[in-house]
Amino acid sequence: MFELVVYIISVSIIYAYASNRFVAFPADAERANFIAILTQLQSGVSLEFNLGMSRNSASALAVLDGANPMDLMLRAPSNYLGALSSVDAASLPRRSWYFDLDNRELVYLVENTDQVYQVANGAPVPASQLRFKLEMAYKNEDPQTGLPADITSPDSQAGSSGRRAVAGALINPVVPYEWGETGMVQIEVASNL
Repeated sequence: MFELVVYIISVSIIYAYASNRFVAFPADAERANFIAILTQLQSGVSLEFNLGMSRNSASALAVLDGANPMDLMLRAPSNYLGALSSVDAASLPRRSWYFDLDNRELVYLVENTDQVYQVANGAPVPASQLRFKLEMAYKNEDPQTGLPADITSPDSQAGSSGRRAVAGALINPVVPYEWGETGMVQIEVASNL
């Protein structure tokens, strides 16, 4: 009888410890999936940008600005709902992506919102969705050397000398965000800069 009591108490302690330890796993899994998809999207955008640059095609690059990055994937993720217009985000399933046709923004609907914040005016605000926009990045360059203008004439102000050149295509958050208990600032994905 004594052994049974000890066994029940031991199992209860181990179960309590394990349940507390594993409670954060779903939120961590969601964040890892989000980062993986966002990185894949940026890779697709970078490949499309490089293809347009290799063809010296300004029209191919202009199409990227405000485009749906999911269209550049060979196969969209299973949690992508498609390009939607005039949608009520509250009626859509969490942990899913969709492209907002009205605003030309890619939207991720967060399920575990306790660690996701948008940073508006320096103050974190809980977020149930994160919005991204595909935008072209530009730099000023010296028209004679092709080098960045701040290298060839560091005393000049940006935009006052040189020409504006396309530097890359980026998936930027519409509103900066933080995800995680450590207050980690938005995930920086690889860029063409």
